[in-house]
Order: sequence, then structure tokens, then C-alpha cells
Amino acid sequence: MFALLLALVTACRSPAPRDADDFDAVVYGGTAAGVIAAVQLAELGRRVVLLEPTERIGGMTTCGLGATDVGNADSVGGLARAFYGRIAQHYGRGMDERWTFEPHVALEILESMLAEARVPVVLRARIADRFGADVADGRIRAVHTSDGRSFRGRVFLDASYEGDLLARAGVAYRVGREANAEFGETLNGVQTVNATQHQFTHEVDPYRVPGDPSSGLLPGIEATPGSVDGSADRKVQAYCFRLCTTDVAANRLPWPKPAGYDERDHELLLRNFDAGDQRAPWHPVPMPNRKTDTNNNFAVSTDLIGRSWDWPDADWPARDRLFAAQLRATQGLLWTLANHPRVPERADGSSIFPADLVFPHPPSERVSDVGDVGWSLRLDEDETNEAATQIAMDVEASSSLFGFEVGGHGGTSEGHAYSVSIGKETEFIGGVPPIADDPTTPEDEYAKYGYSFTPLVYRESYVDRSGKPGGYYVLNYAVGP
Repeated sequence: MFALLLALVTACRSPAPRDADDFDAVVYGGTAAGVIAAVQLAELGRRVVLLEPTERIGGMTTCGLGATDVGNADSVGGLARAFYGRIAQHYGRGMDERWTFEPHVALEILESMLAEARVPVVLRARIADRFGADVADGRIRAVHTSDGRSFRGRVFLDASYEGDLLARAGVAYRVGREANAEFGETLNGVQTVNATQHQFTHEVDPYRVPGDPSSGLLPGIEATPGSVDGSADRKVQAYCFRLCTTDVAANRLPWPKPAGYDERDHELLLRNFDAGDQRAPWHPVPMPNRKTDTNNNFAVSTDLIGRSWDWPDADWPARDRLFAAQLRATQGLLWTLANHPRVPERADGSSIFPADLVFPHPPSERVSDVGDVGWSLRLDEDETNEAATQIAMDVEASSSLFGFEVGGHGGTSEGHAYSVSIGKETEFIGGVPPIADDPTTPEDEYAKYGYSFTPLVYRESYVDRSGKPGGYYVLNYAVGP
């Protein structure tokens, strides 16, 4: 799927690598973390090169994941804070930082940061499956790419999602979940009892011919039960595309029907509808300009469960096949939701996945952004390889729509199986924050989609950079269809 050619990022206008085989630092992986690391090293006067295995820098930050789980904003500093400051400047709403953004905006900003720091960037630089790293005396000396180029350096940073450089260098790692007993834990390993989200809520017949076990299982159903709770396995969290979608008619494209589409591949989705689960199986988090960062949601959605298990240790041809399978499955699911007569309707006769209401189509900007079909080059990989040092990180979501800041992830509200938090943020200095009287409320925008609202209140205080006490007031809403 990806051409095995090296190319420099022309949009960045970064300089070509000088003495491309010898650098102070070589950063493998042009994720957002890799970009920031390379820029910081360059600003410190180090000669650095950034190697990215795909044709686009930024990782998930520039491929659909525009909703930042910021938590305590004061915990974000340095160049990361500067990135979010540039996001705010781009949208020009009088904010110091903005935590939600469109993919192409993030790409433009990261490319600008690399260009300003004069960091050379090499795209399509896949580390070789065999002999990808030279190691001597316990230190990495060089990285070799699949097309035969080599990059030598004094220090190497692995900023890839999979940890491919460290794996090629022989660093011990594991894939999957360790057992509770290994480190005296209680919430590790298999966690069937604690699995309460994204579960089936109705009984669904799992057989190809309903009621007939001899007919075999539907695609997506495992024949064997899970392991004992707390035990180890080699499974990792399911991957999905983070979809940038819109309800702006002039900026929409139809959902593509993938080549080789087979309705039987989506029978589990349709059976779940038939059984009584009437919910639209995705989680659209609003972004600026009436776009979304849309994630997996509920029992049958954009996660292709099981296909992620082989990704961490797979070679490049195998990953290309897995990527293509994920793309085909996701496109097929969305096309089915938009077109199949078994997708349920509301009382007024409208579909739960209507083409003119709930962020129906990929924005046309995605075509020029990421490829000829408008699909990102990255899968949302929450977990892949874990080094033996047991270090893990997780980055995900928060957002805005119509000027309202999202205050949290989906959960479960009383009477609803699904909820998201939406609120209006008003900064204040000291005392009790004012409640803005804004005629445009989340209720007005969402009520017509069949959502109900329960108001919640959340306050957070902070001390700004000048030392003044302050904070913000957020009026959240639990939203459920």
C-alpha cells in the first residue's frame, strides 16, 4: 500500500539531510511526539533527522484524532503547549490555547514547526524488517530502511507507535496483557467481569443460519471463550480509524462502497439492530467548522476486533494487508449504515444514521489531505508493543461544536446506555464564575437529533502564568439518544 520510496517533506521546505549517514540524533517515527522531539533537538543546536514510515507526519494528531484529553491544562508545557497555542491562533477566538482542531490544521502547524527549526524530514522511511538497526556494545549505531538507506547517529529516539526501532535493536518487550500475579496487581490481564462498555445489550444469534450451530459462526464471533480473568494473553486493544466527518452539504462526499463488499461481513451489525439495539454505533465528537473526531462506539462499530492482535509483530507486507482489511471493513460498515434497509428508523421514519443529520460524510478536504479516497494513513493504536520497562502512555479526546467545549468522554447516564458531555466554557478570575446567557445552546442543536439532556456542573481552578488565581466554569450535559 505504501510505496517504498524516500521523499523529503516538500510542504515543510525543510533542508535536505547533510551527511545523511551521520547525525547527533535520529528520530524514528514522525508522530506528534517525534516531531516535537526533533524540533526541540534542533533548537538545542543538534543535527537531527526525522524518519517517518508513512507519507504524512503527525501520527493520529494529523489523521483524525483532533480531540485532546487534556485533563489539567497546566500539565501541558513546552513545545506541546506552543503547538496548542498555534492552534488557538489559527482559529482566532481569543484563547491562549485550543485543545480541539481539524487534521489539516494540525498538519500545517507541525510542518511549520519543523520548517522553522530546519529539521530534515524523510517520508516513507520504513525501518527494514530484517537488520533494521545496527547495535554495538549495547548502543544503536544506525537505522536501515526498507529501500536500503542508512542513517547513523549518536542518539536514537523511537517515537513510533509500535516501538519498531527498539524491537529491531533487540530490546525486550511483550505484546498483550501480563497476568495480575506477575506484579501483584488486580486490574491487569483478562478483564471480562470489568468489561462494561461497548457490550451487547440484547441477545444476538451468532450463527450464520439463525438457530443452527452447524452452519458456523458469523464473521466477528470467536469460537472459544476468553481466558480466566486476571490471566495473561497476547491480545491488544482493537484499532480503528478516527473519522473526520461533517454535516456541511457543500463539504461532503458519499460513503464509498468498498470493492468486494459482502453484506454477510456486516450481518452481526444488522443482527444487533434486529435484536433491538437501535443506537447509531459511532461516537462523533464535535470539532471546529462543523466537523468531528468520530470514534468507535457500542458492540459492533469501527473497531475490527481481533485484527489488531498480530499488528505489533507483523512485518510491513502483513501490516499492509491488515490495514487494507481494516479500511475495507470500516468503509463497508459505514456504507451499510447509510444504505441498508435493516438499519432501524426513528418514530418519524428517519434513519438513525441519516444522510442529512448526524455528521454523515467525510469532508472533501480529506481527499487532498490524505489520499485518493480520503482515509487516514494511521490507525488509532491505543496499545501495541510494551517495552519490558513497563512504561505506557495514552492520548485521546476532548472537543468543541458551535462554540461549546466538550468536558469529557462518553459514559453511562441514568436511563441511557450512552452519554457524552457538552458544555460552554467561560473563563473567570476569582470568585464564582458567571453563567453566560447564550441563546444558542447544545439543546437547540442536538434536540432535533433525538438527544436528551441532563445538566451537570463542573468547576476547575488554576493559577495562570502571571500568578493570578483563576479557573473556568463548564456547564456539562449528559446526552443520550
